[in-house]
Amino acid sequence: MTFKALTATALLGLACLHAAHGAEYNTAKFVASPSGGFELKLFGFGRGTTGAPPLESQAFAADVVAPVPFFDSWNIDVSAMPAGSYQLVAKEIFAFGSVTFTDVALSFLDADGERTTLPFLITDQGKTAVGSGSFSVTKPCPVKSCLWIDVFGTQLPGESPANYGANITAQVPEPHTYALLLTGLAAIGLQRRRRRHSGDVNI
Repeated sequence: MTFKALTATALLGLACLHAAHGAEYNTAKFVASPSGGFELKLFGFGRGTTGAPPLESQAFAADVVAPVPFFDSWNIDVSAMPAGSYQLVAKEIFAFGSVTFTDVALSFLDADGERTTLPFLITDQGKTAVGSGSFSVTKPCPVKSCLWIDVFGTQLPGESPANYGANITAQVPEPHTYALLLTGLAAIGLQRRRRRHSGDVNI
């Protein structure tokens, strides 16, 4: 790709972010759940529910009546969680009022700084985002946050209430999950060994 093409792509990305009224929040947090594991704290996560303005925001024009795109990026505080791997259990983000989702994803950085993204499935005509999979908590985190959620969507300006909330719980995978994984890896290894020996006999 040429420098001109790269520049055009970067400018397009910035234009899309600007058009989506990008906002970065630092109020999302995983806290210990009474039922075990950790849950995303409801207060501090959700459009229009944080009680404080985002780091970057733009007011919607009062005369705009069409749905306006938005992009929220949530840096998640994991200070209450030990470092390690976690599995999403209850994993739903739901919208209220005129808010609808277009894309939702959870991303994390591992100990090597590699980024992994878990996209959520958008259902119910954009009113629900459901995610599944596992993520890791890295400590110490070399950047502002090693775990974050990006939410893209639209909403009517000036409507109240018009927001979203979450029912996201994470827990350490059960020992039997690891046992199943090890059993599967052992089966794959055995199958490869049999194929190798079978090939030796045929030669």
